Amino acid sequence: MKMDNKLIEAAKNYRLTVLEKKSEHYERELDKIRQSLAQLSQEAVLRSALKKPELALPVLEVPKEISYRPANGKKQRNRTTHVVAQRWAFWRKQYEAGMTVSMIAKAWDCDHATVCNARRCGWKPSIRGQRRGFLVKSC
Repeated sequence: MKMDNKLIEAAKNYRLTVLEKKSEHYERELDKIRQSLAQLSQEAVLRSALKKPELALPVLEVPKEISYRPANGKKQRNRTTHVVAQRWAFWRKQYEAGMTVSMIAKAWDCDHATVCNARRCGWKPSIRGQRRGFLVKSC
């Protein structure tokens, strides 16, 4: 009986030691994870502090006299060289202010290629015959 109790005690002690070693190993790994999480959170804070502030672009009000209206088979007054020159001047100012071609096209409710064409032509409309020498380029 005494021998059985000693064996049982020895088995308990052995198992307890093994469990303590495992728990120490897990504690060390957990400390490493905590340190790496702390480092990652510090880096995230630094990244957010260094991030450029997003520019708040103003809401564009499109003048009705020079707004872009697609042709419906009728002659439109907004297609004259004078009106197109005014429209393209607005687009140029907006483009130089940092707006993308797509943003300008959405604000003016026109096709992206229309604004690309204006940019490709140097923001200056010309008579159709003078434009024949231009190569087609993408924005």
